[in-house]
Amino acid sequence: MGTHPCAGHYTSLRDFANGTQQRIGAILKPPGLQLKVRQIIGGGDSPWAVVELVGTAECKNGLPFENGYAWVMRFDEDGKVREVRAYLDSALVKQAIEENEEGHPESKRASIDLRASFEDEKEADG
Repeated sequence: MGTHPCAGHYTSLRDFANGTQQRIGAILKPPGLQLKVRQIIGGGDSPWAVVELVGTAECKNGLPFENGYAWVMRFDEDGKVREVRAYLDSALVKQAIEENEEGHPESKRASIDLRASFEDEKEADG
């Protein structure tokens, strides 16, 4: 859902990590995105809950990356997350990627290694 560079329909945690966390993480200075939960609404007997989060980081070019998030989440009967709809400041995501990601036409960055290792996850999958 959405139109920013990381928007999309992800069908697994791995797809989500590749499409969002890895891509955003590559343009941020260490320690990367720090998420803090502000509040949780719902849950309990309901399969749905909304989690409000605040994320803070700094892009490699010095741009502050301070984003607010609302995750609408659906859980199964075992308490596992089955669906998430994320709402955030998509203009900030777009700006951060355009200004920091190698290969982007608007980028002034010389090089970023966007590869990531999922060897641990592959081994866990068997």
